[in-house]
Formats: sequence, C-alpha cells, structure tokens
Amino acid sequence: MTTMRFYLLVMLTMSLPSIVFAGGSPTLCEKDEATLFACPIKKKVVSYCAVPTTPPYYSLSYRYGTPGKIEKSYRVGNDKFADADNMFVHSQPLGPKQTVDSIWFMEPNGITTSLLECGGGNCMSSNPGIVVMKGKKTLAKLICSNYDVMATALDKFPVKQGDNGGLVPNDTELLVEKENPGEPEEIFVKQGVK
Repeated sequence: MTTMRFYLLVMLTMSLPSIVFAGGSPTLCEKDEATLFACPIKKKVVSYCAVPTTPPYYSLSYRYGTPGKIEKSYRVGNDKFADADNMFVHSQPLGPKQTVDSIWFMEPNGITTSLLECGGGNCMSSNPGIVVMKGKKTLAKLICSNYDVMATALDKFPVKQGDNGGLVPNDTELLVEKENPGEPEEIFVKQGVK
C-alpha cells in the first residue's frame, strides 16, 4: 500500500504545472517563450511572454495567477489565437525628470490593464506594478514584491527611447504608441514617489 501511495504522489506531482524561473523571478511563461517581464504580487505572479524566444516576436501574452490557475490572460499577434492585433506603449511625465512608462491593453468590455514603471527622479525606490481600470474607476492596484529595483521592467520589450525621451515601439507591429486612458501615476503616489 505504501508503494502505491508513493507512485500516486509521484504521478500527481509530475502532472502539476511548474513555475518557470527567469533570472530568479517566478514566471508564468512557457519554456518555449521569452519572459519579457515577470514579478510576484503577493501569492500570485504577473508575466509578459513572447514567442519565439528571441526577436522578432510574433505574439505577446499577459498572464496573471498561479501556475495551477491562470486567472487572466491576454494575447496579441497576427493569428487566429490572438485577442487583438497589438498592445500599447506610452510614456507620461510624472514630475521633474520623472516618467511613467506603460505597456497596456484594453479588453472589449472596457477593462484596461497596464504594466507601469516609474523612471528617474524619486523613482529609484519604487517597484513596477499593474493597474486595472474600467473607465476612470480603479479596480486593482498591484505592486510587484521582491523586485530588483535596479532592473528596468520594460527593457526586454521591443521598445526604444523616442525623440522626446519616452518609449516608442521598436520595429514591431505588436506594440503601438497610444496614450494610456487611465491615471497610471496613482500607483507610484501610493508608494510615496511623488
């Protein structure tokens, strides 16, 4: 009977999804995807993944949840499996020499999800985060925990610095420059940045 329980435990363990670690951070990206961004938020993980593992990418995916239960996913690309053709990128001044950069998308139901990062000025001590909004109503503000603040959250995305200092898409149709409809600086005011 003990042998049977051992084999059952082994089989159960092997069937559970595993969390993949990218540079020490947990991620919900698959092994055949590039992890563009991943961070823990309380007991869950947010990840942005790309296919293939090296640029040029033909799809970008957002995932939030745990390895056993993805609570929210959104995929952009030019194929039948995509939710939309692209996500958006925007840079917004927050204060003197401070900018909030965002990668965001809007679902058909009007819910906007934004990955935000503050750069420059007093931003050095702030973690990136996710803001979920419907119209002007904030549904969730999630701050990344255990995040290396010396790393740049958006440095793996196909973006570059534009002429005005903000981020712009870099040779990809998956990201389009468009103003973020929410108020992304709120997440950094909560962290005491402003």
